[in-house]
Amino acid sequence: MAESYAHNVLEEWKKKVEELDAQAEEAHHLERSASATLESVMKQLEASNDLVHDAECEIAYLKEKVRILEMSMARQKGDLEESEHHAQMAREEVSELRKKVDSLMCDLETVKEEKIQALENEKLAAASVQILSREDEEKSKKAMESLASALHEVSSEAREAKERLLSNQTDQHEHYETQLEDLKLELKAKEEKYESMLDEAKEKLDVLTNSIEQSKNGLEKWKAEWKEKELHLMSCMNKTEEENSSMEKEINRLVTLLKDAEDQASAKIDEETYLKNSLRKSESEVTFLKEVLGEAKDESMRLKERLADKETEVQNIFRENEELRSREAASLKKVEELSMLLEESLAKNEPEASVELSDSEKNYNMLPKVVKLSDQIEKPKMELPLVKITPHDETDLKASKVINNSNGKLNELESKAKADDDLGKDEHKMWEREAEQEEKSEFSENGGTSPTKQQNQKKKKLLFHKIGSLLQKKNTSSQK
Repeated sequence: MAESYAHNVLEEWKKKVEELDAQAEEAHHLERSASATLESVMKQLEASNDLVHDAECEIAYLKEKVRILEMSMARQKGDLEESEHHAQMAREEVSELRKKVDSLMCDLETVKEEKIQALENEKLAAASVQILSREDEEKSKKAMESLASALHEVSSEAREAKERLLSNQTDQHEHYETQLEDLKLELKAKEEKYESMLDEAKEKLDVLTNSIEQSKNGLEKWKAEWKEKELHLMSCMNKTEEENSSMEKEINRLVTLLKDAEDQASAKIDEETYLKNSLRKSESEVTFLKEVLGEAKDESMRLKERLADKETEVQNIFRENEELRSREAASLKKVEELSMLLEESLAKNEPEASVELSDSEKNYNMLPKVVKLSDQIEKPKMELPLVKITPHDETDLKASKVINNSNGKLNELESKAKADDDLGKDEHKMWEREAEQEEKSEFSENGGTSPTKQQNQKKKKLLFHKIGSLLQKKNTSSQK
């Protein structure tokens, strides 16, 4: 029984050692996995750092591109403002030219009016010349009529004043001729004047028509140039608007890319912080696992040392058990011999009773020693399963307590055996009561009886019955 218990204890200790080895192996495996995860985390951290560096480079490139685009936009805005300024200047020139054209048109209108006025003046002059010629003719006619009348009137006086008349006619005729010549000269002068005025007006008109044609040609050229400039300006404005829209789209795209890059950078930073935290946690776990591994190694070493100590103790127990078995066998032989002697002594005659009684007394005196020896043999066997080998020091204390209790019971049995030498029947009852109490105590302590224990108890009962019968015989013999 003790051997099986010791084997079970050894198996338990071996299982514990195997479990500790498995835990140590698992700790090594966890350490390796932690180191692998640490390496993977470091690689991920390096990759994330590279990605962050690339993102920062891309952000710097995008910022530089945005700055260049802003500069180009500012330059294009300046060009646009300059083109608008040129367009404003062209508009002002066009307005000035329009004013000049209006003034030229006004001058042309005035020239036309002057031309019409000159024609009217020429017509008036011709009419006045005709009127003057008519007046002269009428005057001449009137003069002729007056002369005729005067001739008729002064026909009578003609003769008298023929000379005077002739002289008067010649004077009047000269006077009229001078007047006519003066009028003709005056008419020629006026005609020349009007012709010169007409020539001047024609020249002015030609100049004005030439200037108008030149201004028209210039205006058409300017209109064509203005249309070309306006078309060029519109194309430039469309181009600038398209470029501005494309630049705005590009800026929006770059802004979105910048935001995405910033979001990616923030995500990478968060991931980097998470990886750093996980790295710190894994490092703390690795250190904790190293500490646990060291503690497990120390615990396994302590358990191995304690297992070796317990193995030596179990071997010592095995040796003691063998010794106790040998002593038990010897004691059983002695008990059998004593029982044989008792039976032989009972079978002898009564005269020899006194002598046998003295021998029985000697045997009775030997009985406490036999009981003590049998208790020493049986008690360790019965108390041995109570000794539990655990990795703690409490088991040693329990084992020492059990041994002390067994020694105390043996001492009590010795004292009781010595006291039984002087008692009679009460001692027999006391022996039986003590046997029952011991059986109850052993049953309560061991929590049950094994077959070997039951056999030993039966043997003890038989021994106690024999001792009781011997005591009864002793009492009867002493009474006789």
